[in-house]
Amino acid sequence: MKSATLFMVSCLLMFFVMNNIKEVETVHVEQAGVCEFTGEFPGKCGNDGRKTCIEAMKKNGTPLKRNKNLRCECFDNPVVILGRPKRICRCRDDC
Repeated sequence: MKSATLFMVSCLLMFFVMNNIKEVETVHVEQAGVCEFTGEFPGKCGNDGRKTCIEAMKKNGTPLKRNKNLRCECFDNPVVILGRPKRICRCRDDC
């Protein structure tokens, strides 16, 4: 009984630690001259999700070109963990 409780507590602790990591990864995909960058960031999209995504991507060091073909979308992540909302940003740009 003691070992089962210890195992459950350690699993719960690992779950909380893994969900609170602040590191943001962006994924870079090249297809037919279009580069796609996707990242998960803390907070909600707000009224101007496109601008919020561009600022978050640039802060993260993603190499976005500021041109007329830059297309960004912001999606509020429906899963809220520990009361902290997250948003998913996807930007497409010419390579």
